[in-house]
Amino acid sequence: MTPATDDTVSSQAPPKADLALCVDPLSLRRFRAVLRYLCVGLLDVAAQVRLVTSSPEAESLMLGSVQQVFYRESFWPFRRHHLARVLQTLAGRAPNIVHGFSHRSLHMAVAIARRFNAHLVLHALGMDDAEAFARPRSCPIERVIAVSQPIFDAIAEGGAVERERLNLVRPGLLAGEGPTCFTQSQRIPTILCTSQLIPPNGVDRLLEALRLVREHGHDFMAFLTGSGPMEHDLRKTARATGLASAVTFAEPLGEAKQIMTGADIFVRPAIEGSPSVRTLQAMGAGMAVVTIQGGAADAYLHEVTGLVCPDARPTTLAAAIERLLIDHSFARTLATQAVQHIKQHHSVSAMCEALVQIYYDLSLRDKTLSVSG
Repeated sequence: MTPATDDTVSSQAPPKADLALCVDPLSLRRFRAVLRYLCVGLLDVAAQVRLVTSSPEAESLMLGSVQQVFYRESFWPFRRHHLARVLQTLAGRAPNIVHGFSHRSLHMAVAIARRFNAHLVLHALGMDDAEAFARPRSCPIERVIAVSQPIFDAIAEGGAVERERLNLVRPGLLAGEGPTCFTQSQRIPTILCTSQLIPPNGVDRLLEALRLVREHGHDFMAFLTGSGPMEHDLRKTARATGLASAVTFAEPLGEAKQIMTGADIFVRPAIEGSPSVRTLQAMGAGMAVVTIQGGAADAYLHEVTGLVCPDARPTTLAAAIERLLIDHSFARTLATQAVQHIKQHHSVSAMCEALVQIYYDLSLRDKTLSVSG
């Protein structure tokens, strides 16, 4: 057979990916909005998208024609049984690309890729993923996607993944038209923190910072919408320090974006090992944002897209919050620039186009080999 030329291949219809998207429960919870936008964006360009997950929360994503393949997370010897059921479900139309979200879905993604001889794509959502993907694998990783520049750099410096197989694709989110913070001068300012109530997240330091802000004569209403083992102690602290009337502990009933409507300041009081989608959503929603320097995120630019504290001490957090409470014009300028940053660097269309190009390049290899053979 005459070998195919570039013209022969390019004259064919663009190859469509049969995609198996493996997502663990924690990644689904953290990147819920991003996954929804991604799956919807892929429907028109992929032959089939199947979401492979052990999380029951996937049912609430309302992904239309995206097939959801559920399995029960378990340990040996039952893991092999559940894996066999997933492979049997996928066998009707074998995927040619397997995309694993984070190292926590790596075992399932590798097993599917090996079974169907599919291309393996992995998403690095945090610094822990950068470390995990540096280890040798029996199934070759053809592409690694980093969601931020610090994660990209960490993987590149590790040397286990060649730069030509490494891509930077920031999570895509919707953004508003402009700032929504401090629009009503007569209303008491609102402060929002969505961090889970666990020791590494620094909510205890935020409470102390809020006490200092209150001591300095500022009125506010703060909403802590996370949950976790520290809640009881944090509630006791709020009562003991006179913050009970100003701080509300309440898990949101709706989407995170809904609780951000009308809030003024968003605080992430700890360094992020993985970029926080909630913080990016707050920026896109037009809130003034306070974060901590360092970590895996690259969207927080001091005095440009928010206030980036050099450390997470309560006095430092309090100073940043007070600055925004005092200077509403400055807060709205930061919020305006944050909205523009999200539109420029975190658009849903850019995310989907970048991933589609990766899938296209990998699928084109299969088609080129098929035509050549």
